Amino acid sequence: MTAMSEPEFTQSVLRPLLAWPFDNHPDMHWCGSEEYLVASAQRCNSVLNPMVETIEEGHKVDGVLRLMSHDHEGFECLVLEVSGKPYVQNPTHYANDFFKVGREMKDCYDHILSKIQQSGKSARNLKEKLGVFGIQCHAYDMEVSVFVKLFGRLFIVPLHTKKIPFKKSTLNTQLEQVEQMMLSIKVCCIYFVCVLKGRVHRVT
Repeated sequence: MTAMSEPEFTQSVLRPLLAWPFDNHPDMHWCGSEEYLVASAQRCNSVLNPMVETIEEGHKVDGVLRLMSHDHEGFECLVLEVSGKPYVQNPTHYANDFFKVGREMKDCYDHILSKIQQSGKSARNLKEKLGVFGIQCHAYDMEVSVFVKLFGRLFIVPLHTKKIPFKKSTLNTQLEQVEQMMLSIKVCCIYFVCVLKGRVHRVT
């Protein structure tokens, strides 16, 4: 495990661990390592003059979950950053990715609302129903947070810190905890899809 490079670790260990709940869902698609984030490209290019300035491709992420339904194709609701090789402590890499994940979650949130407004629909009632998840893996740990609007303000809320399943002695327990976490995220993403499709209504 320690001999793995970061891309090998991401593809052979983390992708099967994190992406499986979404593999057969028609509205969601997990995209692999070193994927360009559409939402960050949108932000970077929104102030550029394409006639004289280079078009940015956006941040590269180690994984991203995209919504693939017809009306909302390309909306990104989860980003993954892997901060180095497994077991290796790298505080600088961790700190850089920590702030990068926050920026990427906000980009995704803003991009969804922007696209809805461009379609002529009101995004006002959606702002506090949507959220974007971020997962950062570093050394032994997997940290999960969500970018949401609460009480009229935007927050990054830490949700979980789980151990990446490495040790044989605790493997089953750790796998079960990660699986439960990812299933919870899937339920939230399904809810977001329903919100975007107008299937969620306030009960009065």
